[in-house]
Amino acid sequence: MSTLNELSSSQLHRFTHIDYHHTMAFIALLEETGEEIGVCRYAANPTEKTPDACEFAIVVADEWQGQGIGYHLMTRLIAAAREQGFLRMTGDFLADNTPMLSFVSRLSFKLSAHIEDHGLKHGELWLDSR
Repeated sequence: MSTLNELSSSQLHRFTHIDYHHTMAFIALLEETGEEIGVCRYAANPTEKTPDACEFAIVVADEWQGQGIGYHLMTRLIAAAREQGFLRMTGDFLADNTPMLSFVSRLSFKLSAHIEDHGLKHGELWLDSR
């Protein structure tokens, strides 16, 4: 939930060497220039008691927000997580980030208070037919 100006070697390795059984990423690029305008990813959540959950992150460039790019990326990511056999997708969001909370609600995430940080909301999406 913060801006990075530079990636460390280990971060760069983690983002570019994907273990497709535990991690997936999708990138939206401008066809003309190859400029990255959005990225989303999930990763298996190693802190969960059961290995059925993944957590996600998404970023869309400011000038491209509100144009459906994030929704398109997330629907692909959700489908990939479901196909990989995950049962739940989770995320934590700033409690005052109304656009993000609205976005994940439209994707059918159920929001609740974060148990450790009152400045956050926790979202959970069941990927099976619950």
